[in-house]
Amino acid sequence: MHLQKARRALLCVFGLSLAAMSAFSQKTQFTGFADVNGGQHVFYLDANSNLNQLYFVGGIAWVAQNLTGTYGGSQPAANSPLTSFVDGSGGQHIFYVDANNSLNQMYWPGSGTTWYPQNISGVFGGLGVGNVSLTSFYDPADNSQHVFYIANTVIQPAGGPGPTAPVEQFYYPGTGVIWYPQDLSGSYSADPALANSQITSFLDIGGGEHVVYQNAVGDIDQLYYPGSGTVWIPQNLTAMYASGTTAPLSPAGLTSFVGVDQAQHIAYVDTNQHVDQLVYIPGAGGWARQDLTSLAGASNAGTGSNLGSFLDVNDGQHIAFVDASGNINQLYYPGFGTIWTSQNLTGNYGGNAAGAATGLIAFPGTPGSASNSLFLGLGEHIVYLDVNEHLNQFYYPGYGTTWFWQNLSSYGGSVPALQPGILLSASDDSSDEQ
Repeated sequence: MHLQKARRALLCVFGLSLAAMSAFSQKTQFTGFADVNGGQHVFYLDANSNLNQLYFVGGIAWVAQNLTGTYGGSQPAANSPLTSFVDGSGGQHIFYVDANNSLNQMYWPGSGTTWYPQNISGVFGGLGVGNVSLTSFYDPADNSQHVFYIANTVIQPAGGPGPTAPVEQFYYPGTGVIWYPQDLSGSYSADPALANSQITSFLDIGGGEHVVYQNAVGDIDQLYYPGSGTVWIPQNLTAMYASGTTAPLSPAGLTSFVGVDQAQHIAYVDTNQHVDQLVYIPGAGGWARQDLTSLAGASNAGTGSNLGSFLDVNDGQHIAFVDASGNINQLYYPGFGTIWTSQNLTGNYGGNAAGAATGLIAFPGTPGSASNSLFLGLGEHIVYLDVNEHLNQFYYPGYGTTWFWQNLSSYGGSVPALQPGILLSASDDSSDEQ
């Protein structure tokens, strides 16, 4: 169960926003996951700010669906971040922010054909949601659901990299109909977040809950709940374990996952445009920093690159990024006793160039299924937006040596939204396999 839980924590799907100015306008944010039957889903906003999905379930082509246009609910804000997960019953959840800074979800219960909208903030209160970054996960130990965000309430004036805001969560205990808002940074004496920080989250194998963000000076902070009791524990990981090393960008590409060896990984882009990680190995005496770009001899991340990450079904570790030429790259660690390597997917396998500040989502197939398909759980996906405003993916079927590129927008659906060329941040929330 712990192994399954660690894999679930990998894809706490990172709603993706955009981390920096690009040479062209900012693009839609998006999120996605593999469902319990191996179906693949990518959610995004169209030019009318409707929530759309492209999904592939047992067919030969992707199918498009306009969720808010068909099933109602509050309209997403123009630049709304997105995050998503699948719960233990196969239910699918997509969260977004509306124009009133309320957290909303679109929910499919796992059977039938109808999606259900819900305005969570409108019904249950809580601080307004900042229109920058969301992250979430489902906890199978108690069936609870968690959505983390940075509030739109500035709590100190600009100083250092910028103004700060509280770190919040909405928590659903797994039974009943009530979501509970919680001020995590305010209640537990944690550093507030840089107001445009990315945010990511994960479950560890022991049941601990983690939410990670940048503070006012750009350090990597986490709030950690050990899995029992009532107290969240704040930690400045940069100050405690990585001081004197290359600092993260502000805001940095930010993503996280857990290995089967119980190690915890937080990856980010540093000020040298290298992909670094902070890694915690139980029993090893704390967190350590690694410059993965240097270890793997990889290309530098491009300006504004986001990150996506996942653990595959063979326990390999993957971190995706965009280089300065718009190529999709991955850093890959195949397991124990080996080294990190790099791979330029676009350079090796073709495909359209990525937008400079595209969101990235990365997820594996889902192990286990009612259909018990031989190949279910295989397959690896890295989704991005290209310079032609189309959603694309690189897909590895789980066997052989070849990645395949696909233009997902060519299967139909609404055109992804174009946003003004403004400075935004992102959370990479590589979705939970549940």
